Amino acid sequence: MHPSLGLTRPEPDKAGAYTWNKAPRLAGEVVETGAIARQLTGGQALVRDAVARHGGSVYTRVLARLIELARVVPMVEAWLREIQPGEAFCAPSRLPEEGRGVGLSEAARGSLGHWVVVQRGRIANYQIVAPTSWNFSPRDAAGVPGALEQALVDAPVREGEDPGGGAAHRALLRPLYGLYGALMYTPCAASQLPPLWRAVGAGRGDGTCGPAKPVPRCPRGRYLLRPGI
Repeated sequence: MHPSLGLTRPEPDKAGAYTWNKAPRLAGEVVETGAIARQLTGGQALVRDAVARHGGSVYTRVLARLIELARVVPMVEAWLREIQPGEAFCAPSRLPEEGRGVGLSEAARGSLGHWVVVQRGRIANYQIVAPTSWNFSPRDAAGVPGALEQALVDAPVREGEDPGGGAAHRALLRPLYGLYGALMYTPCAASQLPPLWRAVGAGRGDGTCGPAKPVPRCPRGRYLLRPGI
């Protein structure tokens, strides 16, 4: 379904549901967006070489962010010099009686899309697919988990990682210490944490975390190819 046709209808009692997040797909495939996706699809040689050697790891994601900062800062400086004080920064317009609109942008965390439908001079439908929608996607209708959830499966829980706070607190938080790489996906809201908890669970007793049933590993190299999708 195209985003412009989607409807936001909360179902708090939906069977098997574990997040409010959407499960967007590109041509049926799970994709990832963000700094590493931009650098890979942009052909940045160092990031491509690092991912070829180490995969989509915490190391390569941090590397992609650092390289992006080094490349963006000079651009920002140039853009600031182009600002003309006193000039209009937007083009005002009136809302039409009927119409459809779309806004596509590459935000810091990844590709962002807004779709709006106007009927009788009022907003009839408004849909958003944010970077977190892509990266923190839950399982879709086919049961395939999103990028983060797949990445967390079989992540090791190291011995000696003790957050303290009592036995119950340790049982809840200890697995997260082995999964800090999830932060590299940059969630935007607490409502997107359920996929993380689902993947972490309470541990499986074999030094790893994840759901009781195995899920397919996320194929490396599948990234959102261009801004605004």
